[in-house]
Amino acid sequence: MSPATVLLLAAPGVRASRTRAALVAGGTAAAGGLVLVTLALFRVPATALPPRDSADPTITLSFDPRYSNIVTSAETRIGVATAVLLVAGTALVLAWQAVSSGSARRDRRNSALVTAGATPGDLRRLGAVETAVAGAVGGLLAGPAYLLLWFLLGPAQPARSRLLPDLAAADLAAWACLVPAAAALAALAGARSGTGEPRRPLSRWVWLVLAVIALGAMIALPQLDQISDRQLQVALMSAAVTVLLLTALAGGSPWARSKAARMARRDSTTAILAAGGLRALAGPAGRAAVVLLGAGLTTGVAADILGHTLRQATSVRTADHLPGVVLACVAAGLAALAGLATITLAAVDDLLTNRRRLAAMAAIGADLSVLQALQRRRLRAATIAPLATGLLVGGLGYGALGAAGDPASSTDPWPLLVVGPVALGLLLLANAAIVRLLGGRTRQAIDPANLRVA
Repeated sequence: MSPATVLLLAAPGVRASRTRAALVAGGTAAAGGLVLVTLALFRVPATALPPRDSADPTITLSFDPRYSNIVTSAETRIGVATAVLLVAGTALVLAWQAVSSGSARRDRRNSALVTAGATPGDLRRLGAVETAVAGAVGGLLAGPAYLLLWFLLGPAQPARSRLLPDLAAADLAAWACLVPAAAALAALAGARSGTGEPRRPLSRWVWLVLAVIALGAMIALPQLDQISDRQLQVALMSAAVTVLLLTALAGGSPWARSKAARMARRDSTTAILAAGGLRALAGPAGRAAVVLLGAGLTTGVAADILGHTLRQATSVRTADHLPGVVLACVAAGLAALAGLATITLAAVDDLLTNRRRLAAMAAIGADLSVLQALQRRRLRAATIAPLATGLLVGGLGYGALGAAGDPASSTDPWPLLVVGPVALGLLLLANAAIVRLLGGRTRQAIDPANLRVA
């Protein structure tokens, strides 16, 4: 296949292809903007806390009054940077779902190309070119996205709440490096999804060992006073959190399949049919579940920190923690939206792929309301439990670890009792909105015309 033919076929000629390219570019732009934010965080003048074994009484700490203490402290800045990168990861999850969507149309096109003589290498090159252009556009848009975030987190904030420094030549250099990196990453993703060939994943035992190590580190690190370097301790904790979320992401699909198997064992017809739908979306549903688990963990920890802050309301430095709490809640909300968008894209693709089966169900009496009830059941199964688990583990687990390391750091649990139901209620509303948004696609899928054989 000649390069001119590849470019011609890669051009987004139909509406679905243009939407897919726009979603890839949007997810890449959001992730790129957050990566630029992370790099800018390390240009803020920061002060490291003295080692724990230091007995020098003359040591005094002086933080830059132009910025929030969560970024002028070298230790907490590492945690903030990790949180921003994890949110960037959720944007990449959304972009990957956009890359892998449109499977029905892609399979028909690839079958026609293979019949015409195309090789698997040609299909990989075609997929790489399709997404490389969208990735490059996303990299270019990462600059404006960073400028917006810089304004919101910098000049728009009062002096003691600013998180980002003034613009510098380093920002332009980072952006220039980001554009080709985004195009290359998108090309790799497109080449992987171009042929639709399944890849053998790593053994589940590898992920299990990594998860146990990461979880053990998260429990042990707060209790280790032997680590005198506080920056090292925070960096190790951030690495453990990242590894744990990555292993959870790898286990999202098996979790969704096991959830579907448990649902299928029930006597309810709705549960059995919803289990089949969840099994069909095991990959996207698992990724969305892990993203919501991370959002719940973040929200739970933020609620615990808020309770600790309010308990010590007499401290003059109490207000310094509030920007971090607000930032964590905003990051959790954005991550949850990315997770819901991921499963929504997969649901749209599922409606297009299984139109004939859905039309057959409608022909034997399953009307629109029945199918929407199945969609709601499937969404609740994939989203409610992960968010609730994250809220409980983040809110109660973080508070227990803090109290074990320092009995004086006890907190009030009532913020979690308020934030938890509110977050779950918002998720239920979002699920209902998704089902309503898919209403038009569902009507098209159950049209009797889809029963035609050819």
